[in-house]
Amino acid sequence: MFYPLEAVFTKQDICFHGNRDILGSYCYSLLDSFDVNKIEIPLHEHYFTLLAGLNAIKHNQEIEEALSKSCGAILAETEILKEIKPFGYIDTDEIRSAFSDDNIYLVKKLLSDMDFGIDTEFLPSSPLSEYMPTNALRLRAEEAAERISGLMKFYAALYDEIPEIYGKIHRIADRYSHIDNHDSDRLFSLAFMEFRLDAAVQPNVNYTPYILSDSVNNFVPGKTMQFKTYTDLIVTELFESLMIGHYLRLCLVCKRPFMKTDQNIQKYCTGISLFYHKHEKTPMTCKQYAKQYGVPETADGDPFKLVCKKRTDCIRTEKNRGTITPAFAQAATLMAQNHYTRALTEPDYTLSQYKENLKKDNLYKETAEYLKDCRRTG
Repeated sequence: MFYPLEAVFTKQDICFHGNRDILGSYCYSLLDSFDVNKIEIPLHEHYFTLLAGLNAIKHNQEIEEALSKSCGAILAETEILKEIKPFGYIDTDEIRSAFSDDNIYLVKKLLSDMDFGIDTEFLPSSPLSEYMPTNALRLRAEEAAERISGLMKFYAALYDEIPEIYGKIHRIADRYSHIDNHDSDRLFSLAFMEFRLDAAVQPNVNYTPYILSDSVNNFVPGKTMQFKTYTDLIVTELFESLMIGHYLRLCLVCKRPFMKTDQNIQKYCTGISLFYHKHEKTPMTCKQYAKQYGVPETADGDPFKLVCKKRTDCIRTEKNRGTITPAFAQAATLMAQNHYTRALTEPDYTLSQYKENLKKDNLYKETAEYLKDCRRTG
């Protein structure tokens, strides 16, 4: 099912419309394919077209023209987003079917038979006039109105959702690029620093057997989930992938994303480096470039990382002595790691300010405020 988005999660994979990908692929495709000029700016134009369509339904004005333009906007967005999963898997005929002439006529009939204004949020359950020909036709009109309104709301929301979720996933992958301990607790903790209450999605969930091949005997337990927003789908895939140790990193040479499915430390991607000299006989991968040109592999010569390591060692010592709780120690370590990430990604974050923030009193005060805020909000 396309809308609401219906995906099947197995132990290792995510499946959409019969297309099976390894868990983490959807987040990776977003990081790898998002481009402001090619995606965010074009979505802006279609966003206003879809808002106009929703307003046309709300006020019962120029229904045919507004819904026809909205259908075109949705098809255009699908084409723009085709490199980002699962949009490349969406059957556009399903969209055209939802906006068929018959369905548009039924929506217009449904609205015209009402003698009061109506909010599209409550359109499917609104009382209908006695002039509707049959109950079957009435139900079909309600379903058409619900589906069309839902599609327009879903695609209109993408203009805000995609850049926002991209920023969050990108920051998480950047954090993962600068840590050497990739145990599940660390991966989850850094992800939850970016997603707090908004990570608590509420999808519809069913457990069904998922057939892996043509043989009916070759199936695995599948968790079928329906999502009303793209954000809910991506957040769920992120945490499902972390549960099995799949996570994203940014290459320390080219800054492009790559996905890890094991605990081996890998700091560079295997793609062709952006920095190799074109006069050389063969291109170099980022890993080869790092080896040849001495990109730092360890904390040696990195004062920011040395300060962070010293502080986290002190935190671990205090936890072992019992002067701070394990929960406080974990939160303080995350705060220190967050400052280290800032130091690497924010040019204005100076070493002197970084050292000041990582002093024991300052870091512990920030940690206490963070824990207090977490308790208050959830």
